[in-house]
Amino acid sequence: MRNKHKKTLQKELARLESAQDHIETEFTQLDDLLKLVGFEYGLASLKAVCMKMQTEAEQ
Repeated sequence: MRNKHKKTLQKELARLESAQDHIETEFTQLDDLLKLVGFEYGLASLKAVCMKMQTEAEQ
């Protein structure tokens, strides 16, 4: 029983590690694209612009 549970956990861990790798790749590609189109610091710049727009919209 323990081996079956351990194998299930190992399989789930492998799936999650794969998903994390995919997300990190997508994040890096998006950050690079944003820099190419003029957001100097990539996602950080986009986030700052969005936050400023939200603040201005609330006023």
